[in-house]
Amino acid sequence: MQSLYTFQGTLMASIRELHEQLVKKERTATEITTEALDRIEALEPKLHSFCR
Repeated sequence: MQSLYTFQGTLMASIRELHEQLVKKERTATEITTEALDRIEALEPKLHSFCR
């Protein structure tokens, strides 16, 4: 199954979809978290959402 929540993609999975992927063991919490952090890191220079 292709991830709905990807760093490169534009489509984002809902919390419900992520939950289903976790329950079905299609994805791990570590994978989901890593992808989210990678996306934040990539977009931060444009968004300036976090203070450093």
